[in-house]
This record gives sequence, structure tokens and C-alpha cells, in this order.
Amino acid sequence: MNIFLWICYFMETFKDPGFLPTNTVEYEDELHELFIECRKLRSRCNLPFEGPEMLPLHVQALRRSIKILKRRLGSLCHTCGCVKPIRAKHCGLCNRCVRVMDHHCPVTDNCVGEDNRVWFLLTSVMVSGVSTWIGYLTVKYWKQVESTSLWEVITLCLLVVGWLMAINAVLMTVSCPMS
Repeated sequence: MNIFLWICYFMETFKDPGFLPTNTVEYEDELHELFIECRKLRSRCNLPFEGPEMLPLHVQALRRSIKILKRRLGSLCHTCGCVKPIRAKHCGLCNRCVRVMDHHCPVTDNCVGEDNRVWFLLTSVMVSGVSTWIGYLTVKYWKQVESTSLWEVITLCLLVVGWLMAINAVLMTVSCPMS
């Protein structure tokens, strides 16, 4: 069980989480298209319209166009030079964009993304399982010991507190992404 935990940990740590390629041609093309769209929108602002009753419709159409341009511009990462698909985010610690990014894990110093999230989940479950197994073996050992000293009781309490902290850390990292 412990060996499988280490395998999961190393796979999650060293596996590519799904980094997007940097400085892509698609990014340049999208920027060029957005520039052309902005120029068209600017020229539409200078067009004369039929009358004052058409002004609200004209303004509404311009707002809709601006909203679409903002959404398209938001799908670009100017740091990486790439077009981000849905659920992709830029990690400030790795300085790269990650497909289906969940969070940057401080334990492994790697992002949890599309390609290594299964290993992250398995690592979390295995840490919980190994901690529970160690706690069980400790309690089983203490039941067999005839006399217990104060230090043994303190050690048992520290082991239980450590186990609870490990379980809490697993539950927090699985249920609450930090991104």
C-alpha cells in the first residue's frame, strides 16, 4: 500500500498536468481578428443613424459587440501567447496555462490539471488509507502492551492528532480547489 502511495505521488508530481503550448499561431491569428473587429466597431460608432429613436438600439448593439469582444479577449493568455480553451487557467506559480486546471498543489509544487488529476486523487486517498492503517496498528499495539507510561500516552495522542490533520488536509484539498 505504501509503495502504491509513492508511485501515485511521483506520477502526480512529475507528470505534465496538461500545459498548453506557448506562443502559438492561433494566438496571433485571434489577436489579428480581434484587432480587425475593434476597428470595425470603432467605425460603426462614427456612423450616422436615422434618428434619436434609433439611438438606444444602436447603443445596445454596440454593447453586445463589446461584450463579445471582451469574452473573446478573455480567452487569450498574453503571458503564454495561447488561446485558452474552456476551464483552462494560467498558473502564476508555474507561469503556464493548464487545461482543466484545478489548483496548484503546494505539496508537490505542481499544478493539478487534466492529465494528472487522477493521480492527485489517488495520492489523497492513499495518504488517507495509509494514515488510517498506521493508526489502527498503533491502537492494536497499545492494546497488547501491559503498562503504559506518560510518554506513550502523549505519543498516542500526537499520532491521533497527526492522523486527524492528515485526514483534514486530504478532505480540504479534494473538496476545495485553491485556484
